[in-house]
Amino acid sequence: MIEKICNICNRPYFVEKRRAEKSKFCSLKCWGKYIHISGIYKGSRSPRWKRIPMICKGCGNVFYIRSSLSKGYRKRKYCSVECVKKKTPWNKGLTKENDERVKRNAENTSLYFRTHSLEEIYGKEKANEIRERLRNFALLNTERNLRNNPMKRIEVRNKVSLKLKGRFSGNKNNMYGRITYPKARYIEELGHSVRSEWEKIIALRLKEADIPYKWEGITLKCNGGNNTYTPDFVVGNILIEVKGPLFDKQRKKMKEIIQNYPFIFAIVTSKKSLRRYDFTFCKNIFLLEELDKLISWLNETRKNC
Repeated sequence: MIEKICNICNRPYFVEKRRAEKSKFCSLKCWGKYIHISGIYKGSRSPRWKRIPMICKGCGNVFYIRSSLSKGYRKRKYCSVECVKKKTPWNKGLTKENDERVKRNAENTSLYFRTHSLEEIYGKEKANEIRERLRNFALLNTERNLRNNPMKRIEVRNKVSLKLKGRFSGNKNNMYGRITYPKARYIEELGHSVRSEWEKIIALRLKEADIPYKWEGITLKCNGGNNTYTPDFVVGNILIEVKGPLFDKQRKKMKEIIQNYPFIFAIVTSKKSLRRYDFTFCKNIFLLEELDKLISWLNETRKNC
């Protein structure tokens, strides 16, 4: 051990030889006094000092802030409250149409209110108050709208109905000739879409038998052109319809197609559907469980044609 003199209290103390050169104080108390007297760790001299210089937008002077306040939404731009009071709002005269920042802030605010309940934002009491005010406002507007709504009068309703009658029916409809249900799904091994598992099975069998076909390859008009019919498969001049449940409108369409068009019509259905529904209007009925008969019939009919 080596004897040394403390730089603060001037009392002798002993220290190990390996710390003889670095040791200057006899205790932590004396070391703390030295820091307080000398001020070596105050302000920018502190090892934890991480202040960043910024220029005040109000007065132009340099001021120092913590790094956490130098970026993002917490970014400091003014050195004092006086400079803040002098400033003009940054978004004065800006709208979401002419400024990207205003648009982004509006979107973020809208997203916050959509993903949080009123209780989470304002608390339970304030949320109930807001709901009550909105309810009263909605009732007031509803009463005003009902009072001023011309459609309450029967003569106005009849006039509008007559004016719109037949405006969106038949070939005037935007969805005329389109099939929207069931939704089609694409099958890679077939190279086209199908609308049911039955259609997929039949298309695979036709492909295996090397019979060329088109899926929904033709659209025919019926009911004087007001409606259309699209068969599931077209093989030359043969129309194949895959049908489970058969309703009256569908039966009427098929009967009209068989009578008015020079196509050979065939229906593929299941044993259960054949027992439940009337398919007697069509001569060529095949079962899904016996597709070999369909394939052989197609081959013979194509040869004869």
